Amino acid sequence: MEGSETRVMCSNGETNHGFIAQEVKAAIDSHSEIQDGFKMWSADAMDGRQRVGEASLVPILVKAIQELSAKNDALEARIATLGRIKHGNYIYMVC
Repeated sequence: MEGSETRVMCSNGETNHGFIAQEVKAAIDSHSEIQDGFKMWSADAMDGRQRVGEASLVPILVKAIQELSAKNDALEARIATLGRIKHGNYIYMVC
């Protein structure tokens, strides 16, 4: 799921950016651990337009950022470890 890079002109002349509802629905459907109880996605019964409840996605996005941050920290620590080579009693820094 990607944020929209496309500028969408609304009938009132405003430009909006956001998620594409069909992509949100596909992501929800492909992950059984995601429950749609918080109205992340909905379809209008009258005209079929699809909508995204962006505020409902915030906790999921925050969790994803936390997980990526932890992974990044682990990778940086690994890089720092690999950057030091111990030979006997000496530690050489690899540049």
